[in-house]
Amino acid sequence: MTIDTVHAGAAGAWQLGDLTVNRMGLGAMRLTANADGSPSDRDRAVAVLRRAVELGVNHIDTAAFYFSPLRSANELINRALWPYPEDLVIVTKVGPGKDPSGQWLPAARPDQLRGQVEENLRQLGRDHLDVVNLAGARPGAAVPSTSARSPSCATPG
Repeated sequence: MTIDTVHAGAAGAWQLGDLTVNRMGLGAMRLTANADGSPSDRDRAVAVLRRAVELGVNHIDTAAFYFSPLRSANELINRALWPYPEDLVIVTKVGPGKDPSGQWLPAARPDQLRGQVEENLRQLGRDHLDVVNLAGARPGAAVPSTSARSPSCATPG
């Protein structure tokens, strides 16, 4: 039996603002832990990231709150792919958070969002973020009030 290798570009591409990304991307949520909650193997996670990019994946979805007690998805991405390919789009998110034990915290207040952006930048080893999504907005909070400080994050890069 043979296994055919298919390039991610075969699924087509789409525009994400002014960025062109292949429809087949990679979600980084499970890079840090196995389905049973045990920590994942670092070398295997790094190999998965590198192989995905070799196969044409040019966008990765991640967040600073994707972590296990041993590692974070962003730091795995940094280790595996830095220096980053020119066409790689990293999509991250802010809003929810976890404490060091992995327990979910209440949704971030507007004044906390900038710190989350800065943590993503630090973990990824980047000076900019391609796309930042607001996830887990507080119930009943209007998006404009929740993201009121986002322009101050966009201006510096």
